[in-house]
Amino acid sequence: MNVSEFLALRDVLVGLDVTDKTALLQRLAQQAAGELDLKPADVATAVFEREKLGSTGTGAGIAIPHARMRQVTRPIGVFARLKKAVAFDAIDGNAVDLAFLLLLPASNEGRHLSVLASVARKLRDVATQARLRKADSAAKIMKRFELDAEQTDAILELKLYRLARLEILVIQNELAEKRKRARQI
Repeated sequence: MNVSEFLALRDVLVGLDVTDKTALLQRLAQQAAGELDLKPADVATAVFEREKLGSTGTGAGIAIPHARMRQVTRPIGVFARLKKAVAFDAIDGNAVDLAFLLLLPASNEGRHLSVLASVARKLRDVATQARLRKADSAAKIMKRFELDAEQTDAILELKLYRLARLEILVIQNELAEKRKRARQI
């Protein structure tokens, strides 16, 4: 899944200057609310309610706060690279400097999980993290996400090609074995 399906360039915040987790979540909620024509307080409430279940700080300076809302009809993302990392109660205890807020429809949990998994996979990659931290503009960050999607597609195509080639070899070997047995009869 390509991040650009649910993240718009205008929702990439570079050098976000916040002092703590609460301020970060409120700012992300405010940005997302503008996309959805919702009250920022309603979005923030949903995000904070989810955060009460457990921190969405996944480690290595990454947080993926998320919430499901009945008013949301399609996934919406807001990405922020912070000016200075903030404490976030992450699982590794490290402060967070990269945050990706996801707002998801309350229905269709399968889609919800695939969007969340897609973002987590991308942000888990150490090279991607480094490139996101170095990018100096929202456009460069979006380009990074797009390039990562293209690379993922290319890797999948290569794996499919190798799998198809392996299947051909297996079939060829099976045919050779059948011919060999037929000659022995």
